[in-house]
Amino acid sequence: MNNILNNIIYLDNAATAKPNEQALNEFNRIEKNFWGNPSSLHEMGFLAEEEIKKAKKTIAKKLNANINSVYFTSGGTESNNTAILGAVKKTKHIGKHIVTTQFEHSSVLNPIKKLESEGYSVTYLSPESKGYISREQILNAVKKDTCLVSVMAVNNETGALNEVFGILKDIKKISPDCFFHSDCIQAFLKVGNILKAEDFDLISVSGHKIGAVKGIGALIVNKEIPPLLLGGGQQKGMRSGTVPAGLICSFAKAAEVFGKNTNAENTVNNGCKETKSLDYINHINHIYNYCLEQLKSHNYHINYIGPTSKYIINFSVKNIKSETMLHFLESKGIYVSSGSACSKGKKSNVLKALNLSDDYIDSALRISFCNETAKEDIDKLILSLEEAETVLVKIKR
Repeated sequence: MNNILNNIIYLDNAATAKPNEQALNEFNRIEKNFWGNPSSLHEMGFLAEEEIKKAKKTIAKKLNANINSVYFTSGGTESNNTAILGAVKKTKHIGKHIVTTQFEHSSVLNPIKKLESEGYSVTYLSPESKGYISREQILNAVKKDTCLVSVMAVNNETGALNEVFGILKDIKKISPDCFFHSDCIQAFLKVGNILKAEDFDLISVSGHKIGAVKGIGALIVNKEIPPLLLGGGQQKGMRSGTVPAGLICSFAKAAEVFGKNTNAENTVNNGCKETKSLDYINHINHIYNYCLEQLKSHNYHINYIGPTSKYIINFSVKNIKSETMLHFLESKGIYVSSGSACSKGKKSNVLKALNLSDDYIDSALRISFCNETAKEDIDKLILSLEEAETVLVKIKR
């Protein structure tokens, strides 16, 4: 198994990232030494609580948030559901109008569709030809009776960077008590310094997208909402349930070290791999630009080119179904996605929203990078795509 793992090319980081070694070590340290229930009144509970407080400071700092606004959840889905359902419950007096987009993650769209079935009116903004949601689109959709605006910062399938930053005050001018929520799961730590908690009422983030152990996320609450889960009143009653110290500290450690390890460009010189240190952001930009250039040079259709996080590229190899190509690449040790990991093979609502033809939607692949992605990995991907075109077309004939 280890030999297989050492030789794979993993390009599905938007689905989940490889757990960071330091984050794993932190999880083990906490679970071995601070296993007490943080709500307990004895010393073991107190020690676990102290570790959680340190972790909370780290997450708050990374989002320029008030430490008291950070609440830990089981992940992005719970954070999104808590934010959406809590916001509409708090704003019943305003009205029943919601603004969102056609290409949100299912953990946003599904609770909103449920609310729609219960009598809420919903404006679904379309990315149209430009592929992202503009500031003007959002503000033009807000009305006096709008109780919630929920627009993701970075789209999980295309990497599109939406214009959600710096518009909170303008939304409040139209509907003063309206909540502004953003699913920032693909944006957290991946869009430089533009993601700031002060720009939103509610922010959802997740740990496993940045190398934490799975099962942990956070919701930043700058404007009070009622809880989704009721129980023992942990986390000031906002999120009941035993607080998982190991997972939380793993999340904080992953956030602390994100982008600081293995920042390298791999090149081959006379058959030997050389490593050249690069600044992390420059490394990701370099990989993104190189990959985009190679895909274009082979006439693969790029499904979105515009303002982006630089971590995701969505493209199509026409006439070869996504799943067929995905498994061919897997046979070569290359792991990609045919869309959101939560869609389980369903036709992408994100690509539908871009008005792409069925040919492009049915053959779409998403590749997503991390700090360990090397230029050499992209070269092997391109060679495998070329081989797939030859092999799979012959089979079809």
